[in-house]
Amino acid sequence: MLAGCAPGMLPNSAPTASAPDTDLALKVVLKTPSPPPDPSLLLPQGKPDCEFRGPLSNPMTTEEMRMKLDYEHQCYRQAESIVRARLQQVEEFITVRSAVLPAPDCQFTGPLSSPVTAEETRTKLEYESQCYRQAELTARARLKHLQDAIVQKTGSVGRRKAG
Repeated sequence: MLAGCAPGMLPNSAPTASAPDTDLALKVVLKTPSPPPDPSLLLPQGKPDCEFRGPLSNPMTTEEMRMKLDYEHQCYRQAESIVRARLQQVEEFITVRSAVLPAPDCQFTGPLSSPVTAEETRTKLEYESQCYRQAELTARARLKHLQDAIVQKTGSVGRRKAG
């Protein structure tokens, strides 16, 4: 977890919905007839594969470290965005209204010199990668909770796979 972040929170992000809030929303929606959700929305979201597989020397050079961290940063940022969009679709099914989940603010705000040193670049990329990794984990956990709640309440199982 990132330093200074409470569970379920990221810097400058909204708190995650609690289970009672979700259950209330499910009760409201499930009392009114509506078409079932797209079955693909109820499948678990897989973990992102953000491992850098490019060639690396031993020991790793500064440029290789920067490339590796930059790749992981971009991968987790994209994975978080994908999960957040899918979570929003599931939340819209439950609440029958748009519930926009804000993007996490993972912008590094620590001091940087001019020009930025290799160590500062590494620190910035590590911070932002960890922030997006945590945001993706949080969004995926929230998505799974909502998916499980819909399946439990509607009996729609479909082709569930372990995630």
